[in-house]
Amino acid sequence: MMEIAVYGAGMVATSVYHAIKTLYPDCEITSFVVSEREGNPVEINGIPVLSLDEFCNSEKRPDITILVAAPENHHDTITK
Repeated sequence: MMEIAVYGAGMVATSVYHAIKTLYPDCEITSFVVSEREGNPVEINGIPVLSLDEFCNSEKRPDITILVAAPENHHDTITK
């Protein structure tokens, strides 16, 4: 089973989440990751939304694939 963290918590991220659940049911979405907690939900469909700091401090971080699911204008900031 592949574990995935989705970077983003907006419309793009929730659309990607639903697509993954439909097309790849064996993948497990473990969390949504955001740059800052302010203005973001606490969870999406029962999956926690973590700040980047919270995610980086989690024990599972090295084993999880991160899928960027945010508008393109945010990609440069996210990759930094």
